[in-house]
Amino acid sequence: MSRRDGLTIGALITAVGMIISTVFLAVMLTTTTTADTPAQPNEKTFAQKVKKKQLVKITNWFLDLAKKALALLPGLLGELIRFIFKKAGKLVLFFSQHLIIFFLAVIVFVVEITWNKMLKKK
Repeated sequence: MSRRDGLTIGALITAVGMIISTVFLAVMLTTTTTADTPAQPNEKTFAQKVKKKQLVKITNWFLDLAKKALALLPGLLGELIRFIFKKAGKLVLFFSQHLIIFFLAVIVFVVEITWNKMLKKK
């Protein structure tokens, strides 16, 4: 796993998932009835139960999370590009060590292209 500021990306994803589940469970517990009170038809809707301030705080919290995720995006893209170039370098090194496989791959590629062109002409 790649590291960013001493934290692995997996740890960050796990933490965000736990935070979201905690917020979801906290909101759901405020809307459910307990076993002690009999279930009565409730005329209030969910939007009326949750105060506007709480919704604004949750919205601002999600906005802060989005800003932090956006700040991590260039580093994540850099890691992805580094990974691709590293694997491509290993592939080129493998072909340089096994030159006969490289030549066979080139021959198969050329034959395939010429074969397709011949089939299209017919």
